[in-house]
Amino acid sequence: MARRSLGAVLAAAMLTVALGAQAVLGVSVHNVTGKVGAWSALDDPGAKCIYSSKTGRLRAISVRPPTFVNGAHSDMTWVGWRFQVVEPVEFERGRLIYKSRTWKAQASDSVSADAFARAKWYLPKGMKSAGGYHVYPIIVWYAPGSKVAVEGKAFLGYDHYRLKKGSKQYRGFGYCSDRYGGTPSL
Repeated sequence: MARRSLGAVLAAAMLTVALGAQAVLGVSVHNVTGKVGAWSALDDPGAKCIYSSKTGRLRAISVRPPTFVNGAHSDMTWVGWRFQVVEPVEFERGRLIYKSRTWKAQASDSVSADAFARAKWYLPKGMKSAGGYHVYPIIVWYAPGSKVAVEGKAFLGYDHYRLKKGSKQYRGFGYCSDRYGGTPSL
């Protein structure tokens, strides 16, 4: 693990201990419901917008998973994460464009789920956009003995994005634009 990544993970862990609950570094927490365990999400950046080096059009979005997720019980139970891609619509919450599958692992209140990896969404060819896309990670806790009965959820939003076109990269805020260097047309 790179020194910078290790430092970020350690900082998130120390913040979690200091807060005694969730560590959130630049992640918007939209809603938490039900019984949940400790968790951490790092938004440095949370999503990477990948553009065509020829056309400058958005090709894919790579999404960072939660840093760690603990179970909500002392026994091992299932936890998971997924993400949604939403196209903003003026004066509305947005239009759901994509909902990923849920990646699951077991955890307890003292043992974190391990090995959640980055996930990627590829834009369908010919898809038209109003200008950009927001990414919303969702962490899910399941009832003891079940992989389907949801007991709690944390609905998050990434605020920091890395925009990448060929070898050029820069940090963006709030969304992945449909064109490299573009702004949403709302």
